[in-house]
Amino acid sequence: ILLVDGPQALRRSRTMETTVKLVPGTIAKVPSGSDPFKVWEIKVGHDGVCYCACPSWRFQKAPAADRKPCKHVRAALRIFARKVERVQAA
Repeated sequence: ILLVDGPQALRRSRTMETTVKLVPGTIAKVPSGSDPFKVWEIKVGHDGVCYCACPSWRFQKAPAADRKPCKHVRAALRIFARKVERVQAA
């Protein structure tokens, strides 16, 4: 998974709590497990929802805010969580 550093901001407050703010834009590029030539982009929309270009996410019938995250979004968010943990530990 290739994380794109621009759209997220890790910040420490005076109380040593780390906050993460995802701003709109591409946050990660995840290679397809079935096709080595495909890469799925994970984006954060202006509504704060993480979007994926994969068919599993796109073809859900629910509105974007109510959709279940696909495995690509879950993987990207797990990596961000680990990144936040490392910043908190430092």
